[in-house]
Parts: sequence; structure tokens; C-alpha cells
Amino acid sequence: MLVSLLFAVLTSLVWIVSIFRRRRQAMDVLTRRLRLATRTALAVFAVAVIAALWLAAAGEVLAVTSSPAIIPVAVAIYATAWSGVLLTPFAVWGAIRSWRQTIGTRAARVHQTLAAIAAVLLAAFCLGWHVAGTSLRF
Repeated sequence: MLVSLLFAVLTSLVWIVSIFRRRRQAMDVLTRRLRLATRTALAVFAVAVIAALWLAAAGEVLAVTSSPAIIPVAVAIYATAWSGVLLTPFAVWGAIRSWRQTIGTRAARVHQTLAAIAAVLLAAFCLGWHVAGTSLRF
């Protein structure tokens, strides 16, 4: 889980740098959108997990005192995690598609596959630990 979270954070940071350095490659629109969905899912998972860890550590005072401020924070974390969970199938589809149609270099396909694996692991973590919750249980 920690490796997936680290991969998600590093991919998001490198993505920002690569936007400015990248040459335009001849990719179809679907490939670009699937890669964008993968990176967005990883960034969203990173935000959701970090926010949930903050709520568990620093926001404990809010939870103990039953502060009204905790419910919007929890709902925002839930919504963020659910959006990452819903983007995960697109990440997997993009990785499978890149191998089937040999899109990009081998290193790009391996990176896309690792990003999809990280998205699946983070989705499992968010669902298993109720970061992507369905109720307001704290």
C-alpha cells in the first residue's frame, strides 16, 4: 500500500514536470484520455489517503468532540476516494489497450501497467478501509 501511494505521488509530480518538457507524440485521443484518467486516479487516491491519514491523526480532536466540521470533511474524503475508485477501470483498460495495440515504447507500457496496478491496489485499500465509505461512520 505504501509503495502504491508513493508511486501515485511520484507519478503525479513527474506528470507535472513532463507537461512542460514533453514533445507532442502522435497519440490518438482515446489513448491520451485513458492516460489522463490513470494519472487523475492516482492523484485523487493520493489526496484521499493523505486526507484520511490527516483526519485520523490531526483531526482526532474534531472526531472526539463530535464537531460539526468533521462531517463535510469526511464526505469530501469519501467523494474523492470514490472518484478514484470509479476511474480505476479506465486505468486498467488503458494498460491492457497499450499492450494489445503496442502503443508507445515498452517503457511507457510498463509504466502504464504499474500505474494501473497501483490504482487497483489503492482502490482496494480505499474500499477495504472505508476511505471510500458508504456511510458516515467514523
